[in-house]
Amino acid sequence: MKRMSPSWNGIVGALVALAGVVPPMLRAQNDVEAATVFLKDGRAFSGRVSAVESDRVLWKLPSLPQPQAFPYDQVDYVEFPTSPEWREAMSFFENGDFEKAAAAFTKISQDLTKATFFPAPGNFASLAKRRLLDCYRQLRRPAEISNLSKTIDWNRLPASERDVTSIVDCWAAVGREQWDVAKAALEKAGPEIGDIDPASAELAYLHGLILTGTGENEEAMIEFGRVYAPDAAANESMAADSMRRTILLMQADPERMPELRALLRLYALLHGNGKLWEDASKPLQKMLAEENASAATPTKPEK
Repeated sequence: MKRMSPSWNGIVGALVALAGVVPPMLRAQNDVEAATVFLKDGRAFSGRVSAVESDRVLWKLPSLPQPQAFPYDQVDYVEFPTSPEWREAMSFFENGDFEKAAAAFTKISQDLTKATFFPAPGNFASLAKRRLLDCYRQLRRPAEISNLSKTIDWNRLPASERDVTSIVDCWAAVGREQWDVAKAALEKAGPEIGDIDPASAELAYLHGLILTGTGENEEAMIEFGRVYAPDAAANESMAADSMRRTILLMQADPERMPELRALLRLYALLHGNGKLWEDASKPLQKMLAEENASAATPTKPEK
């Protein structure tokens, strides 16, 4: 699996003018921003969009007086200038505010009009769905990924955007609780990811979910441990959730109470500002309080 580029500038939004009607969100870009059409035969042309139609895009090239028609079956994708709405959504995403980013991308994805250049390959609406998938992955929402992945037309995206389908398939299968399907997708995605790739922690998290779903709790705790290990490439939110899930699994084993108490303190220290997660059970909160009190009690020197 190829890693996604951290920059998405140049992937959305140019001006489309049909019958003199200009989408308000892009009017300011009408005369100042060019776009590039990439054809399946390897050629690329920079110019300006004259019109987006149901089966072709009309292109105004600087060297030709009349717009040129490029049927969609000849187009790989179109690289449009970004709109203010897209830049705002990407700013939320790149700053880690995935809730706001998801809301912004959802709004864009629902605008199947000329304002988003739908249905041209590389259109704003399709790209927004693709980014929305990434938001849901960061937010760890397999059910939403399952529903959304069914609606994406991957052929309307650049080739570099289609390389995550195996890991998306795994998330979607987890959302449907289809554990065998999820395992197959995990095995397909795994060999393509290096140990230091952030997606390796994501796969360990998914593996932990699958093992939990199949009742293999010991193995699940091992996989979740890979996610919150100090040298893991997981983001803080995923690491915290992996530790939380480990605690919930571990509390069922009376023989692991000392380990559980230590993990509760570690969670509170690293992720909870001294506390557990919001809906943590009263027994776990009591155990943490006892552990903190014990740690605060001075040890008497031996005589």
